[in-house]
Amino acid sequence: ASPSDWSTAKKKILSAASLSDSSSRPAVIKLNHYVRAVAWSGDGSTLAIGGGYDGTVNLWSPITRTAVAILRGHTSSVNSLSWSPDSKLLASASQECKVWDVGQRA
Repeated sequence: ASPSDWSTAKKKILSAASLSDSSSRPAVIKLNHYVRAVAWSGDGSTLAIGGGYDGTVNLWSPITRTAVAILRGHTSSVNSLSWSPDSKLLASASQECKVWDVGQRA
C-alpha cells in the first residue's frame, strides 16, 4: 500500500471517533497467537490479522471494534495478507496462498 492509501484509511478510521474523546482509546485485539501480518481493506472498513499457528485470518471492524469473521483453512501460520482494490477479495499466504471472497461480509 502506498502512503496515500494509508492516509485515506487513517482518515476514515479517525473520523469514527474524536481523538479528544476518552472513548477513542486504541482498541486492543487479543488473539491466542502471534500477529505476523495485518492489512487494511481498501475501503478502510476491515482489518485482516494473520499469524497464528492455527492457520486463521481474523477480520475485524475498527468502527464497531468487533470481530467480523475468522477465515480457516491454512495448514500453517499466515505470514502475508493483501486486499484487492475493491475490498472484495483477500489473499493470504502461509505455505500456500489462498484467495478469499469476502465481498459478502457483514
